[in-house]
Amino acid sequence: MLHTLASIDHFAMRDLHDRIAEIGMMIMSTIPAELANAESRAYEGALSRCRVVLAAIFGEPEERSFDVKFWDGSIDRGNNPRSPFTFVLTRPAALRRMLLPPSELSIVESYLSGDVEIEGSMEAASNLADMIGKRANRRHRPGRGFEAVRYRFEIVADYGAFRDLQRHRMLTVQWQTLSPDLGAGVPEQVDLAGVGDEYRRALEVSRLEYERLAGAGLASAAPYALCLGYRLRFILDLNAREAMQLIELRSGREGHPSYRAVAHEMHAQIARVHPMVAAAMSHVDTEAEPRLERILSEMRTHARAAARP
Repeated sequence: MLHTLASIDHFAMRDLHDRIAEIGMMIMSTIPAELANAESRAYEGALSRCRVVLAAIFGEPEERSFDVKFWDGSIDRGNNPRSPFTFVLTRPAALRRMLLPPSELSIVESYLSGDVEIEGSMEAASNLADMIGKRANRRHRPGRGFEAVRYRFEIVADYGAFRDLQRHRMLTVQWQTLSPDLGAGVPEQVDLAGVGDEYRRALEVSRLEYERLAGAGLASAAPYALCLGYRLRFILDLNAREAMQLIELRSGREGHPSYRAVAHEMHAQIARVHPMVAAAMSHVDTEAEPRLERILSEMRTHARAAARP
């Protein structure tokens, strides 16, 4: 990950949130309100005002490890000849939208809406959000800008985990009919308790009853005979706003390891394609436990097997 982007010693004695709030007031006083809707790329004085705000947040250009490109094509070079990324302001009002309200969500929303762009390493640029502020808790919802990005996940998990994830209303879920074809996991705790064999016998009994019902022409009723530990394949289609709510809620350590594993893997997959969006999910509970680690390993093994031709 990128080291600290810049020095902001100008406000070293104040809390970061207070600094950004002060910068927000600076923006409001230095950039006229009508600038928010201005389409002119040559607004008089806007460039110099933006440089003042950027210096207050990230330091002067020589203190920054990245380049900044403005809407008129001019570039302020940082101190790194091989800048990992270029921070692009596409219009004069971009900083206003990015910093008000002061939250790490604001910069991601401004990116999703096209007010700012990143040229180069998205992973390195993900640390920009750390400079803007912190969400107090997971109930601090992101804005509608996060609805501009959608994700589609193909998931294999036990039926119990599926039912918990299916409860989220702001997403589209499609699933295969439950069957014993994908097997069922046996929690280590069950074996440690000395009842692993009984648990496996119960799984087998439910599988045989499934086969009996299906063979009798009762295919629609047969899944009801299966234990909830049997796995099925399903698809979740959702936008980044709902993904944040689902992942942060379902990753909590008070939840079941099966759906915690799904939440952790969803977050990891988003981080691979949109590091800034994943970084904004700052209340993901990443604390692991042995069973959770095993479930994650099984999911990744299954994904590799499914990818083979």
